[in-house]
Amino acid sequence: MIEFGPDGYLYAGTGDGGSANDPPNNAQNINALLGKILRIDIDQPNGGVPYSSPPSNPFFGAIAGADEIYAYGMRNPWRYAFDRTTGQLWVGDVGQGAREEIDVVTNGGNYGWRVMEGMICNPSFNGGSCTPPIGSTLPVADYAHSGGRCSITGGHVYRGGRGAVPVAAYIYADYCTGEIFQLVGVTQTLLLDTAFNISSFGEDEAREIYVVNLNGTVSRIAATSPPPPCTYNVFPASAFFSQAGGDGSFGVICSTGCNWIVASNASWMNITSNNLGAGTDSVTFVVRENFSPGSRTGTVTVAGQTFTVTQAGSGCTYKLSSTNQSFGSPGGVGAVNVTAPAGCAWTASSNAGWIIINSGSSGSGNGTVAFSVQGNNGAVRVGTITVAGRTITIKQKPAA
Repeated sequence: MIEFGPDGYLYAGTGDGGSANDPPNNAQNINALLGKILRIDIDQPNGGVPYSSPPSNPFFGAIAGADEIYAYGMRNPWRYAFDRTTGQLWVGDVGQGAREEIDVVTNGGNYGWRVMEGMICNPSFNGGSCTPPIGSTLPVADYAHSGGRCSITGGHVYRGGRGAVPVAAYIYADYCTGEIFQLVGVTQTLLLDTAFNISSFGEDEAREIYVVNLNGTVSRIAATSPPPPCTYNVFPASAFFSQAGGDGSFGVICSTGCNWIVASNASWMNITSNNLGAGTDSVTFVVRENFSPGSRTGTVTVAGQTFTVTQAGSGCTYKLSSTNQSFGSPGGVGAVNVTAPAGCAWTASSNAGWIIINSGSSGSGNGTVAFSVQGNNGAVRVGTITVAGRTITIKQKPAA
């Protein structure tokens, strides 16, 4: 298996090379790449080699051992995943003939094989009598080959918001029995007994867990009584930036327990907050300077909702026909004319629910923003409409 970690490096799990009980002792040999978790940097070539090894790897450089090794003493790390909250690496390591194990793998860790199998001495090595390798780490949990169980399929730490299982529970399975388990602390519990040959697990953008059946199905683990469906909204829906760019933000509105992921479709617009969120929260981003003469438009997508960013180019100038308008308590309609060179885009947005953009929420070149002001039965109120980064102040008198 290969997967990128939260540090941006590529991790690879390798088996010990085959044949029972690792006769060449590959898993404990720090000069062999078998029986290991490897970690490499694919963005930095090393001479003629198309990758390099991170200097923080335990055997990097002059230190004896292969530079690519991150951890060793594995037999067959069959599926692993990084906890989406803590970044910890959880590995399901398939045993030989007695035990299956779950490891929380750290940089430089030795997980015992071929000497150890799970938390016991390997029964097939040295007659089951052993001294654990110096500095080796026992698994956080293991289980015996009983009741037909024979091969662990590693899964994920649950960080979803839909209550399928307890938050922070580790979900995994046995390939031979189709049983799905959860590990909470040191307690292993059977969740489901399926007829599947479970070869892998996966997560969606809301961090819910899916089960891969080698016979051709993918299923989602769900709560017995699921909560109401998640609904999402972003506010505001758009923003305008000058040619110089700058920092921006918008809000994500949804119910508690609903998770979401943020993605930008423009290389000139980068998300600066966490790209994973839950419940109502905000997203921050930065827009780079636009050196082209024309304006440009990009989007940020959150749970199927779109936030649009329009940025002026170096040749774009904007003028508004007014910067202040007043209304009586009954409200009414108004308009602002926009003057801009052809090809220069702009957007218009209101900061108040009682000021409604009727037309001209976006445009290019010359145009008109038409709006309406609702009736006012309270005190004096002031709101704004923003067009091409410029503000029109709307003041409304109270009822007499």
